[in-house]
Amino acid sequence: MGMLQLHRSIRVIGAIRFIGGFARFPLMTLVTLYYYYIFDLSYLEIGIVFTLQAAFSVPANLYGGYFADRIGRRRMILLSSTLVFLASLALFFISYLNLSVILFITAYIAMGIGSSVQRPVVNSAITDLSSESDRVAAFSLSRITSNAGIGVGLIVAGFSWGIDPVIFFLVNVAGAALETLLFLFFVPESFNFREKPRKEKRVIYSRDRFLLMISSYLAISILFSQQWLSSIFPLYITGHDGLPVFDATLMYSFNTAVIVVFQPAANRFLERIGEIPAFVIGTAIFASGYIFFGLTSSLIVLFAVVFVISIGEDLVLMIPQIIVSRIAPMDRRGEYFGTNSALLSISFSLSPIVGTSLLYIFTTNQQWAWYVISIVCFITLLFSPYVARKLKGNLVPAENPAVVETS
Repeated sequence: MGMLQLHRSIRVIGAIRFIGGFARFPLMTLVTLYYYYIFDLSYLEIGIVFTLQAAFSVPANLYGGYFADRIGRRRMILLSSTLVFLASLALFFISYLNLSVILFITAYIAMGIGSSVQRPVVNSAITDLSSESDRVAAFSLSRITSNAGIGVGLIVAGFSWGIDPVIFFLVNVAGAALETLLFLFFVPESFNFREKPRKEKRVIYSRDRFLLMISSYLAISILFSQQWLSSIFPLYITGHDGLPVFDATLMYSFNTAVIVVFQPAANRFLERIGEIPAFVIGTAIFASGYIFFGLTSSLIVLFAVVFVISIGEDLVLMIPQIIVSRIAPMDRRGEYFGTNSALLSISFSLSPIVGTSLLYIFTTNQQWAWYVISIVCFITLLFSPYVARKLKGNLVPAENPAVVETS
C-alpha cells in the first residue's frame, strides 16, 4: 500500500509530524547555542542540562505507554499536546522577557516531558491503524513528513538566530497550538476497548526479556551512532571548525532533504534484507562518516559526509518502532512502546553529556571525540548476529488493523 492510501488518521499524524519537525526540533540547536552564547554555560554544563532534561523523558515514556493502554490513545495525546503548548508558551515569554536560566530550563524540560509522553502513544496509534504489511509505510510517512518539517524549520531557525532567536520560540508556540487542534478534531480513538484484556497484572514497564534485551541493544548503539544529532555537532563545527551557526542549521536541513528523498528506497532495501541487517549497515555508515568529521573542516566535504550518514539514518531510526510493532501483543502496545521509548530515552539522556564530555576531555584535539564515537559504533555491531537470531523467535502473529474508532 502506498503512503497516500494509508488510514486517514495516519496521514493526519503525518501532517502533525511535519508541524512538530518544523516548529519544535530546531529548538534543540537553538537552545544549545542559547545556553552557550546567551546564558554563558560551558560545554560540560550544557551537557549536564540536556542530560537532566532528557532524564525526565524516561518516566514520561513509561507512563505515556501505560496510560495509553488504560484510558486510550486519544486522551493521552490531548493531555500531552496541551502540556507541550503551555510549556512552549512559557518558554517564549521567558526568553522574550530575558528571565533566569533556571526558568528557561524548567520550561524546556516541561516541553520535553509532554513530547515524551506523546511519543509511545502516537506510535501505538499508528500500529493500531496499520496492518503488518503496511507498517513500514506507516512509520515511514511519519518520518518523512517530520524530516521535511525539520528541514524547513532549521532554515527558518538559522535566519531567526541572525535577527532575534525569540522569533523562533514564538513559531514553536504557534506550531504546538496547531498540533493540539489537529489532534483534537482529526485523530479519533484507535484503541479497541472491546478487546478482552489479558489476565496478567498491568505494569508500568514491560518485563518481556526479549523486548528489554533488544531495546537495550538498540539504545546503546543509537547512543553513539546518533551523536551528530546531539549538542556535540553544533558546538564542534562552530567552535573547532569555526563555521557560522547558519552553516550548522543548513547541514541539518540538507540532512532532512536527503532523508525525505531516499527514505522510500531505504524502505524497499529494509524490507528485502530485514531489520537487523539494515540497522548494521546504517550504523556502519555512521561510524565511517564520523571519521571524516574529525579529519576535515572543509564545508564541501562536511556536506558530502552529511549526505552519506543521512542514508544511514534512513536505515537506522525507524528500526526500533518497526521491531516493537512486530513483537507487541495488540492490547499491550502502549506498554511495549513505552518501555522501548524509555530505554531509548536513557540513550538520548546520556547523549549530550557523552558528546560534550568528549569535547571537554579532548579540549586541545577535539577531532578525537569523533574517532572514539566511531570505534564504539563498530564495537556494537559485533553483537548484531545474536540479536538477529533472537528476533526471529519472538514475532507475534500478524493482526488486522483496528477498525473501531470512537470519538
